[in-house]
Amino acid sequence: MTKKIHILATGGTIAGQANTHGGYTAGKLNVETLLDALPWRPHDVQVSYEQVANVGSQSIHNEIWYQLANRVNTLSLEKLADGIVITHGTDTMEETAYFLNLVTPGKIPVVLTGAMRPANAFSPDGPENLLAAINVACSGQAKNLGVLVVMNSIIHSARYIQKMGVSQDNAFQSIPLGPVGIQSGTNTHFFVNQLAAIHTNNSEFTKAIENGSLTFSNEFKLPNVNVLYVHAGMDESYLRQWLQLSHEGIVVAGVGAGNLSQTLERLLANQVFQGVAVVRSTRIAAGNIARNMEIDDDRHGFLVAGNLTPAKARILLQLALAVKMPMPQMQTVYDTH
Repeated sequence: MTKKIHILATGGTIAGQANTHGGYTAGKLNVETLLDALPWRPHDVQVSYEQVANVGSQSIHNEIWYQLANRVNTLSLEKLADGIVITHGTDTMEETAYFLNLVTPGKIPVVLTGAMRPANAFSPDGPENLLAAINVACSGQAKNLGVLVVMNSIIHSARYIQKMGVSQDNAFQSIPLGPVGIQSGTNTHFFVNQLAAIHTNNSEFTKAIENGSLTFSNEFKLPNVNVLYVHAGMDESYLRQWLQLSHEGIVVAGVGAGNLSQTLERLLANQVFQGVAVVRSTRIAAGNIARNMEIDDDRHGFLVAGNLTPAKARILLQLALAVKMPMPQMQTVYDTH
């Protein structure tokens, strides 16, 4: 039976063109050109496509997220495709993937891919990555694992993937779980058949979409949540100025196990007192932030991000605030999503 795969293109390095100075510009080529560059097409696969955006992923914004979520949900719920592939720049790919992991139904596979080298590089990796993503999107097993990312023939879960290198082919890793599978030619092999973390059709946010309390309409805006990167010798006067800005939530990329200076701890506790949600995470790539270790989270009213990166912790807090989730329930969501 012919599989129907729909591609949502957003630009990125995979659609980029190199210049004569060793640099390149992302998002220059359209999706038709990307498909024309494939070395071959999978048998029994009907590919359709649309250009949602054509930007470097450093320029991906909330409205593009809403467009992607709405298109994925429509294509899935109306059974217009058997799988979806999203081409995307690599800089913020993990953030888009995790957002979609929380707000799409998971009825069909959703797979993101991109490239580490532009399309006209000496040896572009985009065609192979796109072909691998199409093959993964054709796999029935891919429906059970939430949103996936395929890079360099490795299949990652949106929940755990991190970009760990700037330009090398193996820039992406999944921490702490490891990859969920591998794509070799037309053969898709998964190492797991389910994930413990709640995703797609079981997330708190897809439930909110189903009951109509969360909709990505033109009027919708995600709450303003910002990330504060902690380092040694932070200036108290700067921190006070930064905290005076408008924040509905703050994610702190702390040192070590999400640790803060005593000054910052006191200032953030005051933010919680004023009604701002504060989440402790870590600037370190691997680790788990536990409650009430060196910092009394219960006393201050802080949330902890577990093993979510600061960027993903921010997305989860934005969605939790968007559905007006009570603070005690927010910690449960961090523990499960």
